[in-house]
Amino acid sequence: MKVDSLKLRLQELVGEVNATNAGCLKFHQQQKTEGNMSFIGGNGRLYVQPSSLGYDISLSGKSLEKEMYPFMRELCGSECTGYKQPNRSIGKKDQPFWRVESFELVKEAVYRYSKTIK
Repeated sequence: MKVDSLKLRLQELVGEVNATNAGCLKFHQQQKTEGNMSFIGGNGRLYVQPSSLGYDISLSGKSLEKEMYPFMRELCGSECTGYKQPNRSIGKKDQPFWRVESFELVKEAVYRYSKTIK
């Protein structure tokens, strides 16, 4: 999926989520790497990026990982696909991600993120 069309879908999703959850989410897109799009307003940051098979959904922030990892594992039916920020030199893995084909899974993850504790 192209970055521009995903951006439009995510911006529409923010409006939809905020209409039902008292307007707490904000959409963010990095200027340098336009494919890095995220949601802020909950605990940590939830990234959604286009991938060759659909979308990568990643959790950024240790407390968000702790809060949402079990939900994401159940939603996607598996452990995370990998890590967006691996640091092999110190054995640390940050930002687990799941590669999904369905935008419906993205929607469910964003709705769940909107209910996280700041």
